[in-house]
Amino acid sequence: MVKLHAAGDGAVREAVEAIAAARSANGQTGPRHEIGHNTFIDPADVPRGRTLHFTWELSPYIWWPTPITAVDIAAAVGPERMQRLWPARGVIESGANVVIGSDWPVVPSVNPWLAMETLVTRQVPGASGAPINAGQRISREQVLALLTRNGAAQMGRLDLGGTIKPGKHADMIVVGRNPMTVPVGEIHKTRVLATYIGGDKVFAAEAE
Repeated sequence: MVKLHAAGDGAVREAVEAIAAARSANGQTGPRHEIGHNTFIDPADVPRGRTLHFTWELSPYIWWPTPITAVDIAAAVGPERMQRLWPARGVIESGANVVIGSDWPVVPSVNPWLAMETLVTRQVPGASGAPINAGQRISREQVLALLTRNGAAQMGRLDLGGTIKPGKHADMIVVGRNPMTVPVGEIHKTRVLATYIGGDKVFAAEAE
């Protein structure tokens, strides 16, 4: 599996073309290659994730306000192109596999609940302020799949993980609130109380 990093739509196009060349030479089977970041994707390339059997990784997490999003990127590309920023809904609806990457340590936090909330709202945490590219909002259920099932599928481990089913590894977390039902602006406050790997507790939060 080859992972390529690309942010602008021109770089993403080059990455897609590289995967297309590999598929042409080696066939459609084999490793599921991955393109990371994908800050902007030319709309013509969105369906190619499915046809070329590769994974789109959305990273860094969508969170505001950060200088790189609110100032630097906007200044570089202008308001019109900012309406194509991180096309999460588009790549999901294309039928391709889509995952989330942290881009750590470039980003200020790897909090997945912050990622979930801002992917749903496209707003500053707390669901305030004007949204950026609101047409690319996705549901909580869709974000949960990106964080769990789709990651396992990308690693070729969906038979063992990614969902909770009999026969799979008991890799799971216990949280202090239900991020699927709390007010959307409070998802980022979700706290992990315990983590289990293979059924064994490997982390327990300190009592408040």
